[in-house]
Amino acid sequence: DLIEPGLGILKDDEFDKSLLRKRAFENSRFRDKLDKVLHPRVLERAENFKERCAGDSKILLFQVPLLYEVDFPLRRDLDIVVAASRQTQLDRLERDRGLDPTLSGQIIDAQLPVEEKIARGDIVVWNDGHPSAFTIQVEILARRLTAIS
Repeated sequence: DLIEPGLGILKDDEFDKSLLRKRAFENSRFRDKLDKVLHPRVLERAENFKERCAGDSKILLFQVPLLYEVDFPLRRDLDIVVAASRQTQLDRLERDRGLDPTLSGQIIDAQLPVEEKIARGDIVVWNDGHPSAFTIQVEILARRLTAIS
């Protein structure tokens, strides 16, 4: 069973997300079990959303953090990769999510290298600098996508 008694992950019928994250990245077998439970549900929700929006929307965006790692089978026309250097990723995990450096490193190490994600994507938005630079890139991309759709 994924949530074994005594782990403290489930408290008052709610998951302790920080403990779940820690356990998942310390134990690859546990993470694999978790992935097998979560990813089919995420795919189902994405497919249902696509069906509900069919005909109403020209562009649908899905944020799938582990798109390539789990070979997410959602049919799509274009992959946009938002990428940053390893150091920026580590800094953000530690600063914005309050994670310790060891766990931050484990999370990044469990993912494909950013270079491979960039090579597999159709469009890359580089998110290593000031937030305003990211915003400008996204605005330009949005204008281009809406112009061709």
